Amino acid sequence: MNALLVLSLLLPLSVPATPPAEIGNAALSTEVAQKIVLPPCAPPVFGTWMVASDCEMFGSRVAPDDVLVLDGVTLTLAAGSELDVDFSSHRLEVGVGSRVLIGVGARIH
Repeated sequence: MNALLVLSLLLPLSVPATPPAEIGNAALSTEVAQKIVLPPCAPPVFGTWMVASDCEMFGSRVAPDDVLVLDGVTLTLAAGSELDVDFSSHRLEVGVGSRVLIGVGARIH
């Protein structure tokens, strides 16, 4: 399987929305910042970690085997988190159209 590994710096994501509110004859525009919240995830106790849906990993975790980010899925490592993969015997495979986003201060080693 061909895999594309995309590692990028994760910056806070906000989507501005400007709903108008009528006040008399003037329209008031209020900017509201929204943050996308992903469900948390962690590697299993044993076996291959198959990341099958978008999720965010927090803290320090050890992958006991291969890490497979399935097609079209995003694995996000939160700021300051660590994912320990024994690359001498295991692999991190990122599927087609998938991403691994690494937050500020986070690392994969």
